[in-house]
Amino acid sequence: MSRRVGVPLLVIVTLLGISATSVQADIPANSSIISIEGHGWGHGVGMSQYGAYSRALPVEEGGGGQTAEQILSFYYPGTSLSVVETLNDLSVHIFSGEGATFTTSGPIDLVNASGNVFANIPAATVLTVVRSADIISISTPDNIDHCIESAQPENIQHCADGPISIDLIEGEPVHTAVIGQFTNVGTSGNSYQWG
Repeated sequence: MSRRVGVPLLVIVTLLGISATSVQADIPANSSIISIEGHGWGHGVGMSQYGAYSRALPVEEGGGGQTAEQILSFYYPGTSLSVVETLNDLSVHIFSGEGATFTTSGPIDLVNASGNVFANIPAATVLTVVRSADIISISTPDNIDHCIESAQPENIQHCADGPISIDLIEGEPVHTAVIGQFTNVGTSGNSYQWG
């Protein structure tokens, strides 16, 4: 014999801060344990910010008193912790739309998917980035498309494959506008990519 638990379980779930639209479960009449599985508003994968914080709090403050290594081991079982060299560059995907402008405040390099610089822009400028089909063009106010290099027997298209990156001088701010939305992008990693 089983009974339906709907409203009491919904109250418990709501008190726990878990989002639920409708909760029903068949629970055996003689069961004294109820297990609830799920997650809140996040993606439910990986380390929970609040969960990790709670595990790190000292026991006397109601936390788990765990070290960083213990917390990482809990959230990522079967993995090992190691030390790696810090990278000089960090690529951040910032462009997937049909167009954007980037206002730089200093010199930049445009880098292709192979990591080779294909254009150097020596001074502050406004770059207009437009995507048409699978081709990206990156133009300066003088209407030069820096993705196209004049060569014989035919021009070289540097922006047709893979992500294209813009390498910046550390600390130089870059302002972007993507489809009319203004965004201020920091340059702590020195490199941004799109494509």
